[in-house]
Amino acid sequence: MQPIQYKYNKFWSIFYTVLLSFLAVMPVSEMIEFKEFDTFALGFTFILELILLPPLIYVVIKGLIPALMGEIALEINSTGIVSRMKNTVIEWDNIEYIDVTGTNAMSLLIKFKWETGKRKSIRIPLQLVKGNAYDIYAEASYWLKNRNP
Repeated sequence: MQPIQYKYNKFWSIFYTVLLSFLAVMPVSEMIEFKEFDTFALGFTFILELILLPPLIYVVIKGLIPALMGEIALEINSTGIVSRMKNTVIEWDNIEYIDVTGTNAMSLLIKFKWETGKRKSIRIPLQLVKGNAYDIYAEASYWLKNRNP
């Protein structure tokens, strides 16, 4: 069987980056426009920026840059499942079962046969992966059932 590779989804990477950028810039621009530089406005804006900047940086580094470079986000091959977003390789021998979870922000739930590094399962988010979550799940399930032991 040929390895299956799924690229990053450019649309959602750009959408999340623009949305978080807008939310981060909006309070600062409002303060400048209305000349509201009192203690409450500055404090609120500072706290809001502390909350919004880490996810913005994460989305740019883990989603936008790889998407614009055309990189592979998820690969299903004879060894197992390779998630470049999570920097993990999950071997078929370690997988008990695979499922898809979530409604809007879908993810691939992989339950291990035994505890691996203090965890019994891992979730691989699929919202930044180009492809249908159910198709990815079906492909991974097929590989799990038909792998060569």
